[in-house]
Amino acid sequence: AGRAVALATVAHMRGPSMVYQHVDFNTTHPALRERAVRAALRLALDRPGMLQKINHGVGILQETQISRASPFYSKPPPATPFDVAKANQILDQAGWVRGADGIRAKNGVRLNLEFAIVSGSPDADSRIELIRSSWKDIGVAIDLKHYNSALFFQLTGGILYGGKFDVAALGWQPTPDGDLNPQNACDLLPPNGQNVTRLCDRKLQRLLEAEKAAYDEGKRRAIIAQALAIIDDDVPYVVLYIT
Repeated sequence: AGRAVALATVAHMRGPSMVYQHVDFNTTHPALRERAVRAALRLALDRPGMLQKINHGVGILQETQISRASPFYSKPPPATPFDVAKANQILDQAGWVRGADGIRAKNGVRLNLEFAIVSGSPDADSRIELIRSSWKDIGVAIDLKHYNSALFFQLTGGILYGGKFDVAALGWQPTPDGDLNPQNACDLLPPNGQNVTRLCDRKLQRLLEAEKAAYDEGKRRAIIAQALAIIDDDVPYVVLYIT
């Protein structure tokens, strides 16, 4: 793309899409059930570094998934900084202790996470290696598993919808009306929907129900902003960037 736009005969424009890349946590698994672990993992994601090193600066770093291209966009919360020291502090305070191999554990559960991605993307592989490096610094190891897209997204018995992962990386695109229900609603856990993190927050659920009933654009935007703040606090997933 860089070589193409450098051609004198090529005109180009750059703007945000509706697609966002993200890292999902399977909150039903013991290692990721605790919010402190998810918060620490987010702090140990060098999202600015990944955007520069892997994406060559292409993409928008923001904390939530509603793109500024959407009529339902509102100013998101400040992006969580890359802070390995704070991530270590959180895990220390939560009782996750490093073993002789450097991997943290608590009550017999080790922070050795199975990380699932779709095969065939060198950029994704490079991004995971950056994640591996920074997570190692907080006592977390990953086992990277590649799957073909058919198996990864298979509705019955697949990796994502079957919950056969600890962490997964992929891209989603919100619906044109900014509906947050598909990936967050309590009644849309697989196989009934796309809430692959399987987190059910009842306070969030009330907002999601209100969102479905709101047809006024301004009211809907306000509800979405409130819901995104709760999602950001729960950390079921981390938005890496808007494409």
